[in-house]
Amino acid sequence: MMVLPLMILERTGSIFQVSLVFILTQVPVFLSFLSGLMRRYFQARTLIIVYDIVRFFILMIVSLFIYLDYSMILVYLMIFLFNIFSTLFRPTRMEFITYIVDKESLQKFNSLDRTFESAAYAIGFGIGGYAFFYLPLHLIFLLDSIPFLLAGIALYLLKTHNAANKDEPLTPQVKTSFWSTAKFINKHRLLSFLVYGEALAGLAFGIFMSLFVVYCINYLGASSIVAGHSEMILAFAATTAGILLSINIIKLSDKTLGPIGYLGMGVAMVLLGFNKSIWLTFLFVALIGIFNMFYSIAIRTLLQKNSRQEELIHVFAFESILSRAALIIGSGLAGIALDVTSLTVNWAILFSGVILILVSIKAFQVLYFGNTKLQEQDVSV
Repeated sequence: MMVLPLMILERTGSIFQVSLVFILTQVPVFLSFLSGLMRRYFQARTLIIVYDIVRFFILMIVSLFIYLDYSMILVYLMIFLFNIFSTLFRPTRMEFITYIVDKESLQKFNSLDRTFESAAYAIGFGIGGYAFFYLPLHLIFLLDSIPFLLAGIALYLLKTHNAANKDEPLTPQVKTSFWSTAKFINKHRLLSFLVYGEALAGLAFGIFMSLFVVYCINYLGASSIVAGHSEMILAFAATTAGILLSINIIKLSDKTLGPIGYLGMGVAMVLLGFNKSIWLTFLFVALIGIFNMFYSIAIRTLLQKNSRQEELIHVFAFESILSRAALIIGSGLAGIALDVTSLTVNWAILFSGVILILVSIKAFQVLYFGNTKLQEQDVSV
């Protein structure tokens, strides 16, 4: 999807329209609560297949619109619709994973899953840049649609069961509502920390990602190539960390992995705030990639293990909404603060690191010294 802003910039020359498309890719996350509503009527497996097939057809339509040179407004609307279905997909998928993976194997599975995500992200950005220069735009979107079709077909044909040979129930199990689950999360110490801690991490990471290019060019005096290389290093380091976790070379419990991830990212960002060396920048960015992988795997696994099955989809929807809102707010506030004050970009990144260190301290307190056992409270509608 990196081709989309490049296409819009080339066709319209408008940075505003590029920003508009970024908003269109972020806003649908606030509709995540609808994923639980859909689960009241359909199985998670069925919904995942439908979401993949629908996204395939949407990208096919986008390809056709570009080929026929239709109005860009129609393209924007289709991209917005695409991201709505992507938003519904994630919480449903997180729930479905718990049907096919035993709790004892969740960390290993999530490590593999995040490893493939990170690798695909890095490869996709690399291929996307070349594709934009060498392939027609409509063909790029056509090719981009095919993996969604293949994923939907593969899941339809795949026999899915866990080690106990228990398939997903034929009847939907989600009877609770998003809002009742949100209230329950706020009352439960462990779940509230996992969700709100992840949101604070999203805020800090949003500041870092939105300002990193500015940091490289304005603060380090480097070129955009350095920023590009740094993002590749971050993705490669994250992928490596995921592989090491999945093959048990790194053996840490979830409640250790999460706090260490927050702490490692925070320290690396604080060091970036004082750093003036390009080579040390590469090192610190690699550490951020590694520790980001650590905490994201740990938080996902802890949420899956400590949420009741009928509320799982709502928990991940709530987490998605808060994390994305925090990321958007963090990015916006950082940009405004640098525009209206005399602060330099390195101090903003240092501040984001301090946030993560504080979250890590709270994580150690909750996960090691708090009552982390899920309390059986009635949250039915």
